[in-house]
Amino acid sequence: MTDRMSRSWNTWLVLLILLVGLGLRLHQLGRESFWFDEGVSIARSDQSLSGLLANARRAGGNPPGYFLLLHYWIGLFGRGEAAVRMLSVVFGALCLSLAYRMGRLLFDRRTACLTLLLVALSGFHFYYAQEARCYAMLAALGLLSMELFIRWRRRPTAPLAAGYLVTSIALVYTHYYGPLLLAAQNLFLLAFGLDPARRTPIAWRRWILLQGAAALSFVPWMHILASKTAAIQQTKLHLARPSVWDIPGTLKTYAGENIVLGIFFILLAGSSLRLLKRTRGSRGLESLGRQKAAADDQAAVHAENVNSAGLTAGQTLYFLGIWLATPILLPFLVSQVSTPIFGHKYTIAASFAFYLLVAAGINQVRRRYGFGLILAVLLLVYPLRILTYYRQLDKEPWRTVVGQLEARAHGGDLVLIHSSHCLSNIYAYYAKRDDLVIATLPGRGNRIGPEQLEALPGILGGHDRVWLVYSHVGENSEALLRQLQQRYPTSRVRDYFRIRLFFYERPGEDSTGRPDPMPIEFFKFAAASADK
Repeated sequence: MTDRMSRSWNTWLVLLILLVGLGLRLHQLGRESFWFDEGVSIARSDQSLSGLLANARRAGGNPPGYFLLLHYWIGLFGRGEAAVRMLSVVFGALCLSLAYRMGRLLFDRRTACLTLLLVALSGFHFYYAQEARCYAMLAALGLLSMELFIRWRRRPTAPLAAGYLVTSIALVYTHYYGPLLLAAQNLFLLAFGLDPARRTPIAWRRWILLQGAAALSFVPWMHILASKTAAIQQTKLHLARPSVWDIPGTLKTYAGENIVLGIFFILLAGSSLRLLKRTRGSRGLESLGRQKAAADDQAAVHAENVNSAGLTAGQTLYFLGIWLATPILLPFLVSQVSTPIFGHKYTIAASFAFYLLVAAGINQVRRRYGFGLILAVLLLVYPLRILTYYRQLDKEPWRTVVGQLEARAHGGDLVLIHSSHCLSNIYAYYAKRDDLVIATLPGRGNRIGPEQLEALPGILGGHDRVWLVYSHVGENSEALLRQLQQRYPTSRVRDYFRIRLFFYERPGEDSTGRPDPMPIEFFKFAAASADK
């Protein structure tokens, strides 16, 4: 096959994978209703800009970058499930393109295609590309920041510096894990500066200015971050303290929550170390940088076994290793000595380094049957998490719960929302009727204490029919159910995914003459597996 035919075939293959990845992320985008966290995103984005920035001070919340963008996105495209989630699809599609570009920058066309395939079929990335949260944006900005950093390191031009600075500022204002990627860049640059194999000088003065400008841009948020840190120490984030198994567990998450596939991917990533054993001019390195390097640098590039980013195989693997490890290990260590802050989804921008290592490991497989077997696993087993997501309900079905409640409630019925956060963040989004009495218990959150139980009789008042939307169960929540059961001898319950809908009434008190809109058959069956 000629080089021209090879490039043409590669182009069509890349386009096919991109279309498959985009199609997976668009398919059934609005099938499920928003769940609680997505409701939080919409509630924050619905505020005025001043209110949005003021609310960003709340402990446990993320910086306002994503919510500011979503504020304008909703203004342009509407508030429907598919329209709101489309912003994450855009960032998910950007991740696909950037992952391929990074593969070409650090390796060759085949490794880039394999990386693109891993990201396109990743159930982990797919899920957050269909969720109205900041994680797809965090992933895309993190990947773009890494690409601009590695390009600027070799050619420190003003356009690259400006692009890197803007991207990095947007990154740190998107999520609190964003600065960890900047830390990884600094760790790599320090080690690179000490590497005797380094051939490219480092523009230290320009780099210090870039980092200083990025830090200066975050100064307005520093006092908010300090207050959040103190509040988190007191209120916690409800995250479990991670164990050492959570480190490989993060890699298992990247591999689709499949332990066997996770081990397989880790072994493939480890096999990328074989790049270090390739001799000068070997097949494993002969194509590194072929398309990117300038014509007058081609001989030097291949002679020194460096890629188009100006890195040797060892430097490339160290770069990917520090990129992967920093957002995982630093929060893990902090969680051991302080309030747990470690979460798999927060490390999403580090997953690209893992996929690149896995792709580089696959590319070391030279036997056709071995490569074909690995490709078959990628195509048949790896996407199973996506297919499972399509078949099963994965988000709280608030649209169904609120719709069925309002379809059967009588005017004047009391609707008691167990968790006060759910009323403003998600229930109000789907509520249509204004003839129902909506109430929550005093206080914030879902904890049921003496204050909440003492206030319950006053909230119930003379209502003979009470609906309880019971979700996000917190401390002592069962006490609320016991109190309601004592006051209302007739009760029914229907279970939904992560939500329970209770109906309480005093028998014989309904003097309207209307038939009971809540026949017992309604409660005999769990909600459908799909959000209708």
